[in-house]
Amino acid sequence: MRVRNSAPRGRLVAFVFLLACSGHLGAADGELEKAKREEEEAREKRQGRFEETMDRLYGRHLPGLLDRATRTRIREHQAFTQEMRRRKELGLNTTEPAWTFLGPSVRTHRTLPSDDSGLAADMAVSPTDPKTLFVASGGGGVWRSTDGGSTWKLVTADIPVLQFGAVAVAPSDAQRVYAGAGCADNSTFALGNARSTGYPLKVGFGMIRSTDGGETWTQLPRENRPADFFWQILVDPQNPDILLVAGDRGVQRSTDGGTTWTAVLRSDSAPWAPKLSRPAGDSSVVFAATWGPVVQGVRTPGSIYKSTDGGVTWAEKTTGLPGDAETRGRISVAVAPSDPARVYAHH
Repeated sequence: MRVRNSAPRGRLVAFVFLLACSGHLGAADGELEKAKREEEEAREKRQGRFEETMDRLYGRHLPGLLDRATRTRIREHQAFTQEMRRRKELGLNTTEPAWTFLGPSVRTHRTLPSDDSGLAADMAVSPTDPKTLFVASGGGGVWRSTDGGSTWKLVTADIPVLQFGAVAVAPSDAQRVYAGAGCADNSTFALGNARSTGYPLKVGFGMIRSTDGGETWTQLPRENRPADFFWQILVDPQNPDILLVAGDRGVQRSTDGGTTWTAVLRSDSAPWAPKLSRPAGDSSVVFAATWGPVVQGVRTPGSIYKSTDGGVTWAEKTTGLPGDAETRGRISVAVAPSDPARVYAHH
């Protein structure tokens, strides 16, 4: 009986099988590449429609208002939203990244459209309830959350202005809330030059005050307003009627809840004040950072001032600060909460 060697046929069958598998794999790879190309083409089409929409909404009415940086921010937000939606549909983890967008969303239906409704210019936390938050929006009013930021309510719907640059809650009275109408951000004060054209809506009308936790508001006298553009409001830790405002009119001080104001730190060398800071619980010591515009090619240098009487008088403290009058521009200051002798500044 003759026995044939079946090994060559087995090898042939295996070779044909592998060839078929490789063909299927190649086809799968081709389908994957095709899907990637289609997805990229669809993305480019969406981007093209987005650019056309931006030009139609903004370019025709306010040429140059929506600059490249603004377009980039809007695209990044759209990409983030699409990615979170895709991950949710696939059942993937949507808790990443660690930061979650809470709003408000970009609004484009206003008379003079911009992305300022999504500009969170300032935030304040209630001294008695850490879940109660207030956010001042550069083009969307003042918002309040009572659940740690999960939901928000516009509490200035009855106030005829949207541009807010600062908000503060009195440390000694959680029902006393102050907000400054007028937003001063980097686009308003670009490179040390105050711009009123292109962003006219950011100019506000002064201060508003609430004595019931933001439910209702009183517009304070506009004629004696402490600023047109607000950077910060600092309320005395013991007396809710005493407060300081940092803005484009330097540092202003009020002792009657914002009804009247006194310019306590304002000069040619310190026309703008972007930042205030004080040691925790100490109403007497206050630090202020100042800077100013470029006048005839000469920059107003940034500087640090200190007050030991609650902001009534000030002394300049520049020893050891880096740079000089020619190179030191916008500057900020902060006192360490755990060590009142530790003060930081950066520019």
